[in-house]
Amino acid sequence: MKEPLFEPYCILLHRRRREMGFSVRELAKRSGVSPSYITDIETGRRDANDKQLQLLLAALHMHYADIIMHDCRPPVHEIRELCQTDKRLGVAFRAIVTAITNGWANAADIIAMFPQFDTKGDQP
Repeated sequence: MKEPLFEPYCILLHRRRREMGFSVRELAKRSGVSPSYITDIETGRRDANDKQLQLLLAALHMHYADIIMHDCRPPVHEIRELCQTDKRLGVAFRAIVTAITNGWANAADIIAMFPQFDTKGDQP
């Protein structure tokens, strides 16, 4: 099994919580997200929805920009909305999936197409 290219956001949230000296219960009080759900998110058992993620980030004094390159949640909803507004995007996304499926490209190739997502410091 290949190692992930980037550290998942759940690890960053866990590390930040510990750096701030918060217990899971303290973070739950500050964020309004239940302790059991926080534990599930931090251990990777569940993904946070956008609202929960924003609540947790605010309680940890973080911004989405701090974790964007670590957010491995599939953007299915966003892709669906984009494709509804511009049908050509469906073709573009399908081309990316086909290129990856056939081994013509990988995640690093796709990310490298967008210099604003410079990840050189995030790779193991």
